[in-house]
Amino acid sequence: MLPLALPAQQQQPEDSNLDQFKRAWQAAARGDRTVFERIKSGLSDYVLYPYLQYEDFRFRRAIVEPAEMAAFLAAHSDWAFASGLRKAWLRTLGQNRRWDDLLLYAPGE
Repeated sequence: MLPLALPAQQQQPEDSNLDQFKRAWQAAARGDRTVFERIKSGLSDYVLYPYLQYEDFRFRRAIVEPAEMAAFLAAHSDWAFASGLRKAWLRTLGQNRRWDDLLLYAPGE
């Protein structure tokens, strides 16, 4: 019986991380920064952590500091979400008439 119980115990931390990830994602998607920040802090080593950051930036793209968004996008340029987030952010900059930021982060586009 012990060998069967051991793998289940070894899976538990990963399952816990996944549950926490889901809770943090939902908090980010609804803009609940307090819950998001509390949960996110315990997941910084989790493989999907950049996706939590993505969801947070996606939700806050109209208010996030442009340099912070640009740094995140540069650091994750090869991730699947980067292109879509960048386009949505630049579009939001335009909609909000933030022309200087748009010209700085999207020259020639």
